[in-house]
Formats: sequence, C-alpha cells, structure tokens
Amino acid sequence: MKISRGILIFVLLTSIVGCKSQLKKERNNNQFKFLVLSDIHVSDNESHEIRLNELVEKFNTDKILSNDVDFVTATGDNVSYLYSNRDLNRDSLPNNKLRSYINAMSSLNVPYHSCMGNHEYKIDKKRDADGFFSEFEILEMEKIWKKETGLEPYYSIKKGDFNLLFLNSNRGRYQNNFFGTIQINWIKNQIAESKNVIMFYHHPMRTDNIEYWYKKRSGTITKEIEPDFYDLLSQNNDKIKAIFVGHGHKWMHDILFNSIMVYQTTSFGDNEEFMFYSVEVLNDVIKVTKSVNESFFEGFTKFKNQEDE
Repeated sequence: MKISRGILIFVLLTSIVGCKSQLKKERNNNQFKFLVLSDIHVSDNESHEIRLNELVEKFNTDKILSNDVDFVTATGDNVSYLYSNRDLNRDSLPNNKLRSYINAMSSLNVPYHSCMGNHEYKIDKKRDADGFFSEFEILEMEKIWKKETGLEPYYSIKKGDFNLLFLNSNRGRYQNNFFGTIQINWIKNQIAESKNVIMFYHHPMRTDNIEYWYKKRSGTITKEIEPDFYDLLSQNNDKIKAIFVGHGHKWMHDILFNSIMVYQTTSFGDNEEFMFYSVEVLNDVIKVTKSVNESFFEGFTKFKNQEDE
C-alpha cells in the first residue's frame, strides 16, 4: 500500500534486539510514546484483573518502559459490565468492575486515558452490550462513568502540535449510528483547531481494503451509517495521522483514503500474554510496534518490518 502524506508511519510487527527509542528527557514537545490496550474486560473472570495488575506492576518496575513511555491508553471495553449485579452494593469492589479497572490503571506511574466501549454501557451481566440503547440509558451510564473516572464520555488532550481525540463510538446508538450528532460537531471543531490529530475509539471501521473487521457487521462503522464522520476524515486526511480502535479482539491494520493508518488492538482480556501496541511519535514519523510476549519487558521488542508498497 502507498501512503501519500506528510507523516511517515512504520508498521513494526516481528523481532529485533536492541531497538532503542529516545528517552523522555531527550524529546521535544512533538516526540512522545504511548501504549495502546483494548478490550481488557475486567469481569467476574478474575484472571483479567489479575493480568492487568501484573502488567501495571511490570510496567512500573521496568526501567526502559518507565523512562520511555509518556502515557497508556485503552480503547474501550475496559470492563465487561459496570457491575456484576446492579441490585447489589455498587460501591463494593467485587461488584463494581469499573472501579476495579480504575484502581489497577491508577497505579501506573504514568498517566492513562480511557475510552468508553459498548461494554461501558452494559450496567450488569444481564444487559446485552450489542443491543439498542435508549438516550436515557446512554446518559445514565455516562453519569456513572464520569462519577467513577472523572472523565467526560469523549475528550481531547494536547501533546505539542498533536491533538489526541478520545472518542465515543457507542454514544450515538440511540440515533442508530455510532457517534451521534453532538459529538460529530465536536469532532469537527476539534479537527478545525488542530494541526495533527490522532484518534482513539472503540469500534472498527470499514477501510480501503477491509470491509468488516468484526464478526458482527453491526459492530463496524461504515460510510452508510456515519457519512458525516467519513466526510470529516476524507476532508482532513492530511491532519489525521493515525486511528486506534478495538472491539474486534484481533490484530488488524489497514489504510483509509490511501492516507490514514487504522490499527485494531487485540483483546488484552482474551490473551494470557500481554497484548498492546507501543506507539512512538517522532515529529513527522510514527512507529507502531506490536507486543508479542513478556520479552517486551526484558528490553527486547519483537516486531516484523513491513514496508508499505
């Protein structure tokens, strides 16, 4: 594939020893590094929460990562449901899964930024996360989200000349789309005020070479469902440098409008190993590395050089 754009993207997917990136103290404002997790699914399956806490502990004790990474982000479905049972004590940790997730992530020695996925709208195990959500239900779940996390349902963070947009691809479900009219207008204004944009949200989208990234077609963003969103991306493809999504529970990447790289992160919760993307932004270069196993924490990054042809 060919990329006609100002920022060069490296997709790094096999194995090399001694790959060294700039430390934080050596970088300027447009040089930063972050990790992308997705679909952690903290739930009554205790192994997910245990492994998340192990990741945080390994991250905090690894000198290379601690001195290298600026923040961690999670692109939704951080929990499988907000509560195991909505009728039990919502403040108790065994029942409050969102609080369990927050407790683990807040132990990181770097900032973390979370997106809402469809499972953040699932109040307990009985609710269907892929079903229709009324506007009332959407707003009620967002109240709980904000109370527990202190975050808006979508928001932005500035890093030098980059505007990082943490979007919400489940908010428009009551309008039978993904983002909703209010959020689309907000995204439009954010892009207009930005030089460079990196987007994070949950649901994958139809791209140049992949029609459906997810087994259920209803879980894929398409131009037919979100025409205004696609128009925004097309009109601003010189600004939008990369998009990171989840939901599909497998590694995938493709290009959109022959210019915007889109990456889907596999499910952290589904795998026994630590799965995430490591992303390094160096002015006009973005390097994306896929973690493979715990050797990442030994200072060795495993990846495969894949040139865009």
